[in-house]
Amino acid sequence: YMILNTGFRRVSVTVLTIVLSVVIVAVLYSLKPDSAYGRVLIWEITMEMIKDKPVFGTGFNRYKVDYNNYQAAFFATQQRDDYKKWVAGNVHHAHNEYLQILAEKGIFGLVLFIGILAFALWGYIKSDKPPPDSSNRSTTEILRIGAVASLILITIIALFAFPFHIVPMYVNFFFFLSILSASIILKPYISIKLTRKQIGVLVFILIPLSLIFALHARTQYNTYKDWQSAFYATLNFSISEDKYARLYPQLKNNGKYLFNYGAMLTLAGRYEDALPLLEESKKRFTDPNLYIALAECYENTGNYQNAERHYRHAAYMIPHKMYPFYRLALYYFDNGNRQRANEIAHKIISMEEKVPSTAVDEIKEEMRLLLEFDVADSPN
Repeated sequence: YMILNTGFRRVSVTVLTIVLSVVIVAVLYSLKPDSAYGRVLIWEITMEMIKDKPVFGTGFNRYKVDYNNYQAAFFATQQRDDYKKWVAGNVHHAHNEYLQILAEKGIFGLVLFIGILAFALWGYIKSDKPPPDSSNRSTTEILRIGAVASLILITIIALFAFPFHIVPMYVNFFFFLSILSASIILKPYISIKLTRKQIGVLVFILIPLSLIFALHARTQYNTYKDWQSAFYATLNFSISEDKYARLYPQLKNNGKYLFNYGAMLTLAGRYEDALPLLEESKKRFTDPNLYIALAECYENTGNYQNAERHYRHAAYMIPHKMYPFYRLALYYFDNGNRQRANEIAHKIISMEEKVPSTAVDEIKEEMRLLLEFDVADSPN
């Protein structure tokens, strides 16, 4: 405080801070440009989500479900820059908590969040504090200073990452917020004093509730453990089907479980049984493999229009992935649309793989064979 006791010094420190911030951002960008550009793409698509539902948002915890669908539409509706396709990924977080809150909860949610945070910080600013140069600070005051510094740091990190989706940081955020809130004195305020009898009644109620919560948590743990066992038993259809069927009442609202269950039935050729599970999963979970499984089910049940739509959706969800385009090419080839199959085959052969692998080489080789077959089969 004593160092910044003139206007010139304050301006100098502000300018220096801005310059250093720009230099740090530039250095970080040069180290991982793909990651930085990927965030820009995520924010661009997130803004499309916000435009559609600006007031109330898409709904609580819906971002990871809806984002990939918006990304598929983003790449399918018009030609996009190849670099955007290259950096696209399977996104669950916006890498900017304020944009994600705005997308999920709308303007009302974001205003409420910022309002709570601003109220706590403003309460600290307006509260009685010792002079800046004072060496006589209480433990409470030290805690409050630490809480303010930590909250400011977390809110800055939230501009580029997802701290509210990391449990330790999420818990710490509310812990620091509670420290500041406890120091704010509201007038008028309500004071509640409990007698020993009232405390006893409260404890009598809380203990059974705690036991119920603990038993529920244990049941959930065992349910997820059984789900893991069913997943690893997928190749043994009879055992896996029995495990998945028994778990359905507990996990019927879990999108990923429904996808696993439906995918297992798809592998076994039970397309009619898999379809309702996969369609229900689509409401709560999103992944290219889910749409490929749905397309396969629709194709094998004769619904070719829906099959093509789901194959295309899976392909444009993460447009640098080869496998969804490979399945789309095979679909066109098997159903007699040689022209579209050839177009997709040429696209796959020209695609640059992010991670070279044997699977990628095999896909490209199969597409070359598909093109050669078409040439050999064409009339002279």
